[in-house]
Amino acid sequence: MRAAASNQPSTASRGYVVVNDASRYDLPAPYTVALDRHTDGPGYMMTVFHQLHCLSYLAEHYQQGYAGVELTKEVAHHTAHCLNYIRQGIMCSADTTLEGKTGAGPGEGSEHEW
Repeated sequence: MRAAASNQPSTASRGYVVVNDASRYDLPAPYTVALDRHTDGPGYMMTVFHQLHCLSYLAEHYQQGYAGVELTKEVAHHTAHCLNYIRQGIMCSADTTLEGKTGAGPGEGSEHEW
């Protein structure tokens, strides 16, 4: 199976979902999120969307820094969080596919077993 790529970092809900009757599951305390334009309530973020947010954040601020934009302490702190969060995701769900030469270049075009 080939992994699909997307340029979309998240959904309109920003990766948050509402779990009805969350007490039935072994979940941590929820975030408070916008349920609609007028109401806030409990919600959980799907890890994949948090990871994609971090990847997008790193790319955006890398490009800004490369362009000479001075980055703030807040950006440095968020960047450190994102690098660590993505590292954890890779280590916890490591893809052990053996890659070889492909016409697409290093690391591209290999078939992955999920």
